[in-house]
Amino acid sequence: MNTTNTTWGLLGVGTIGGEVLRQVNQPAVAERLGLETAPSFIIRSSGTWKPGADGELVQVGDGSLESLDSLPLPKVVFNALPSTGDGRSSELMAYFLKKGVLVVTAEKAALAYEFSKLKTLSENFKRMGINAAVGGGTRPLSAGRSHFQDLDNVSQVHMTLNGTVSQIMSAVASGATPEAAVQEAIALGYAEPGATDPATVFQQELEGDVPKKLAIFMNVFGFGQEISPNELSFKLDKAAVEEALQAAKDYRFIVSIYGPAFRAVEGKIDEGILGKFTFEHDGWQIVGGFRQLSANPLFMEFATLQGPGNCCLVGLGKNEEDGVNVFAKGPGAGPHATVNTMLDDYLTLKLTN
Repeated sequence: MNTTNTTWGLLGVGTIGGEVLRQVNQPAVAERLGLETAPSFIIRSSGTWKPGADGELVQVGDGSLESLDSLPLPKVVFNALPSTGDGRSSELMAYFLKKGVLVVTAEKAALAYEFSKLKTLSENFKRMGINAAVGGGTRPLSAGRSHFQDLDNVSQVHMTLNGTVSQIMSAVASGATPEAAVQEAIALGYAEPGATDPATVFQQELEGDVPKKLAIFMNVFGFGQEISPNELSFKLDKAAVEEALQAAKDYRFIVSIYGPAFRAVEGKIDEGILGKFTFEHDGWQIVGGFRQLSANPLFMEFATLQGPGNCCLVGLGKNEEDGVNVFAKGPGAGPHATVNTMLDDYLTLKLTN
């Protein structure tokens, strides 16, 4: 092992954590990144572990913050914990940020629920990479930065925020049965094993995932005062999901943010939404659900998404007179795309710290 390379720690060893280990364990990748090939430690639900001389993991602590005090601090920690919202992820990230360690996260619950706290501890995210938490490989939080400098000029924003649902919808639109599409998504690592009923999978993915990502997106770009995922929670009717799957060629799950400049014409594109939800927040209107692609000419951009694709677009100026910009379009979900974003986030932090 090249001891001149940077030390790192890993939180979580599920699908994403395992992919971090796989990629950085390759000498060429580690050398390119300037990282050690193996982490200094791994924190799992069962405790804190370190790679032994023979490559086997050796437990060195119970995972408590007190037990971490005895370990040498790494330069960076990659957070791949599940987004359970139990507070553990936030606690660990706060611990390392307070110690001066860089943090890169794909975990979204802590960032969504503890946004102000983590923003402050990371000095406005100067020491924390957050791009993988929203959109995976498409990185809307960095790609959208130039589009949201003047929010008063934003008329409409439309987003697909869950690559797993995009994967299933595009597969069904191409002729697969919903059941086969779900099994493919599970096999590719886009969906969690367990439920196989398509409607249940959609409910689990969208109800748990979208409010967190939407809250992070709105907070990063300043759409009003800080908002919590609890203020954006919704429930999907199973019948609406099944109807959308039956007409998958004509529908996509789209979340929209409308500004005051759009209010005069909003009604005509918000008809016929399956599983519709809507919120008001500091002058912005949020509307989401399974949207008819024909309802808005801008929605046709989502019709071309294939696989676990995500896409964001923004209309600028009244009646979009200043243009429509498509950004963050491409593969979103999946361990490869997500970890690539995490590693690029690390390189960015490395250059600026």
